[in-house]
Amino acid sequence: MVDKIFYIGGSTSNQRGAVGTHTSGIISGLKHNNVFVTGVFFDNALPTESCNENILIHRPKRWPGPLRKIAERLAIIFAAAKVPSDALIYHRFDPLLTPFIVRSNMIVEYNDDVLAQIKFAADKGNWSRVGRIARMFFYPRIFRLSEKITFRRARLVVCVTESLCDFVRNIEPQAHAAFVPNGSDAVFDSDLVSRDCREASPIHIAHVGTLTHWDGLMELLAGLVILRRDHGDVKFRLSIIGDGDLKSSLVSCVSEFGLGDVVSFHASISHVEAIKFLHDVDVVPLLKKITSYGLSPMKFYEALSLGCYLVCTDVPHINEISSDEGVIVGLPLDPVEIASAIRFAYEKKDELRANRLQRAADFQVSNSWTERVRRILEKI
Repeated sequence: MVDKIFYIGGSTSNQRGAVGTHTSGIISGLKHNNVFVTGVFFDNALPTESCNENILIHRPKRWPGPLRKIAERLAIIFAAAKVPSDALIYHRFDPLLTPFIVRSNMIVEYNDDVLAQIKFAADKGNWSRVGRIARMFFYPRIFRLSEKITFRRARLVVCVTESLCDFVRNIEPQAHAAFVPNGSDAVFDSDLVSRDCREASPIHIAHVGTLTHWDGLMELLAGLVILRRDHGDVKFRLSIIGDGDLKSSLVSCVSEFGLGDVVSFHASISHVEAIKFLHDVDVVPLLKKITSYGLSPMKFYEALSLGCYLVCTDVPHINEISSDEGVIVGLPLDPVEIASAIRFAYEKKDELRANRLQRAADFQVSNSWTERVRRILEKI
């Protein structure tokens, strides 16, 4: 029986605008499974107000400039070395840190193949020539070695999809990999839905999170142009919340397409604010353009836990939704198909709004962080 876990993570992810936050979810799930949590965090903010009780916080000292990341990792290495060998350590994989702290009492969370994302971004010309060379020639060697060491030594490697389990075992056949899907503790509260959302004719679409090249946002905008041109009776508005490499391109695209009256941009918001915001959102698009890193985005779980309707790309895991939960569009993304999906959601918006509370409650039963952590603890 596990009664104590030393969690190594960062609460900075809580401030990046992503709807799902791994740190607060895991800590909440551990506490609700009666596990005492102690941990290392990278800044002065705690994960969420609901997770603060009884957590012992170790904060690495702040150093100025580029030395900060090095100082943080060294502080974590020293702190992890003091954890007794009979105590469990829980850590989300970091290719530049995990190999230095991994041992046989560690649970490693492996959420995606980072190299697949790097290659995709490099092909889009995101970086300078020097940056591309470093990421394409040095990172693969360093990261794969890091993964191999980690997978071999860890007590358990938790993977959010079956395909990631296969990926881990392919890198290191001796790895103890286990598939446990992500989760969400978001709870739909009808009192948080504004009157405008209940009564307004336009359907509200929103992307909340980092703006990256593999999220299909450009195709979404192109789809909205087609929707407005061919189906003027469909009223919609799109909110884009967050920051990232793609933001300037999106702003230019909105201006070029003449969508400025229906598309609004907002800075990154905290997890708590994001959950409140999503109560006024009808449709969440999860239009992924990359499949090779075992996709299981937390936004998927957050949206369904709040009864939002999804428009998902036909890639493994996020295409496993019922017709009541959303619409699946093909890959590669076709703006015409995206426009059709949004139109379909608009035509049934009254039904979706009326049944939202029940859909949210049904999904939450088996997809909470408490349930997810229970499954992880069972594996060990």
